[in-house]
Amino acid sequence: HYCYRWQEKCNGLPRLIESPKQRLRAIQRWVLAEILNRIPPHPAAHGFRSGRSTLSFAQPHVGRHLVLKLDLKDFFPGILKARVVAIFM
Repeated sequence: HYCYRWQEKCNGLPRLIESPKQRLRAIQRWVLAEILNRIPPHPAAHGFRSGRSTLSFAQPHVGRHLVLKLDLKDFFPGILKARVVAIFM
């Protein structure tokens, strides 16, 4: 369902670009318009939000003695099919 191509990053290293084919892209846009855009984002969310940026994300952390950064390993496999179906319903 994807087209793959390599593109050089600004530092010269290669980056794999995975672009959805036309049918999948249309489905993804429908899901965005009909489902995801109707769910209000959490107030702390900064990604893909108008008026928010990496700077607005970092601002609350400036001057803190400790900043904890996490990567949730295997987060998406923990989402059950029933939960996804419930969102679509």
